[in-house]
Amino acid sequence: MSEMIYSLIFTCIYVVLCDFYASVFSGKKRQNGKMVRPVLFVIWLVLENAVSIALDQYVIVKILMIIILNAAAIFALYSISCPKSLFLAFSYQLLCLIFDYISMILFEMIFKQMSVYHMDGSLQGFLTGEFSQLCVILFLFFLKRKTASTDKDMMTQMQWTKLFIMPLISLIVIVALYCDFTGHMSQYQQNVVMLLAFGLVIMNVYVFYLICEIAEGKENVKKSMMDAQRNRLSYQRLEEMRNQYNLIRKREHEYHNQMTAIYALAKEKDDEQIRKITQNYLELQGDAEYYFDTNHAVVNVILNERYYLALEKGIVLSYKFNDLSQIPLNEVDISILLSNLIDNAIEAAEKLKKKTVVNVDIFLRDYELFLKVKNEFDGTYIKEHEHFVSQKEDTKMHGYGIKNIEEIVKKYDGEYFNEITDNVFISTISIPSELK
Repeated sequence: MSEMIYSLIFTCIYVVLCDFYASVFSGKKRQNGKMVRPVLFVIWLVLENAVSIALDQYVIVKILMIIILNAAAIFALYSISCPKSLFLAFSYQLLCLIFDYISMILFEMIFKQMSVYHMDGSLQGFLTGEFSQLCVILFLFFLKRKTASTDKDMMTQMQWTKLFIMPLISLIVIVALYCDFTGHMSQYQQNVVMLLAFGLVIMNVYVFYLICEIAEGKENVKKSMMDAQRNRLSYQRLEEMRNQYNLIRKREHEYHNQMTAIYALAKEKDDEQIRKITQNYLELQGDAEYYFDTNHAVVNVILNERYYLALEKGIVLSYKFNDLSQIPLNEVDISILLSNLIDNAIEAAEKLKKKTVVNVDIFLRDYELFLKVKNEFDGTYIKEHEHFVSQKEDTKMHGYGIKNIEEIVKKYDGEYFNEITDNVFISTISIPSELK
């Protein structure tokens, strides 16, 4: 009876680890509802256990059936393609077999000179199996650490190191349990040993589950912050368009008044007054006559608004562009992309406390959209996990502008590079495009 319970617990841990393995490698969250997932897990566990018992004498067939069951479960839980589900199930089973073999060889080498015959054969097998499962957990910890390496907010290096200590200590304890008992062991003692071993494994599984929950929570917070930044930029873009519209309306009104006055003076043939009015009108327009037209309404608004904003701060924006009417990005994405790139450049140039030039190149070619922003800066920057981040005073939005840029570029299968040369920061973006 106890062996059946041990087998069920062992299978349950195997299924949970398979789920963790799939979540790490698929890069997706479970797609089913909260009520459906437990039902799928129970069905998965029951079928897995039934196959293990029924095909115990046919090892190859049992392994193949388990791989098929795992693939079906992964497909149902994560909604990924059948080939990928099958690959994940096969690679997980292969991983378990490798660690099983390593565990058996390791115990044989360590205890070659020791007598462990006082321990029941099934108990030895279960302890070896638990040691193997702990090795799988340690491997999953390592994988999770690697997949989370670009997320600076998840955990520090020291925190990850502390977490790795737990499965390592558990492995040592399993080894100690394997050899610590001398003489004949009663059924009660064997049950105690097994409960300790299962307890260690379950504890590590729970810790890994908590890590996944923390990572998911951090990801949700990051997405919320990025959505907030998108909403802020969208609102800012609407404000810019409204200001641009009001400016145009104001100019139309002034133009109408000036033309009315000129018409009246022309009737009276007062050429001197006509000359003064037109000269005054041109002087009032001043720099306002600068207008950059790319044949794309949103890009026009961003370039012109940023141009006058930069002028107020003693910064000159130098634009180079061609016809951008067929940009492959939607209005929101191109707005976020350009706004973040130019705003970051203006922010960096502003810290120099001198007149400087920011160069912005935007070209739409037959095969790509090319963007390049080049600006001087004071030489100080923050680089985390091989990524540059801005130094905004608003710490809540710190880094999310660049993350939005990276996400948009990735969305369109593009490439995004940053480089520094002699206190000059250069951002380059290339996004595939096919002009019609």
